[in-house]
Amino acid sequence: MFFKNCQVFFEIRRCTYAQSLENVANAVMNNQELTEKITAACQWVPVAKEEMGKVLVGQADLVDRLIIGLLCKGHILLEGVPGLAKTLAVKALSGCLHTNFSRIQFTPD
Repeated sequence: MFFKNCQVFFEIRRCTYAQSLENVANAVMNNQELTEKITAACQWVPVAKEEMGKVLVGQADLVDRLIIGLLCKGHILLEGVPGLAKTLAVKALSGCLHTNFSRIQFTPD
């Protein structure tokens, strides 16, 4: 009886191990599919960075941060002294993405 129970136990373990290997293989396939989908969906990012780089010379960090804020669905507050091309940066981004642009000017009191 003990030997029979051990055989059943090891058979169950073998089946469980085979199923877990199959689950890992499916996860890898899903990971590859996800990577392909992300790559296809983000093809516009280098193009937008290149187009904005034509307008905003030397502002690569600003361009990166604007795109990151956009991808994170976040809000971006651009602060700085006049003449730093803040409005131009957002206009360039909206132009690359074919979206509308509107500006809210804020003066701290």
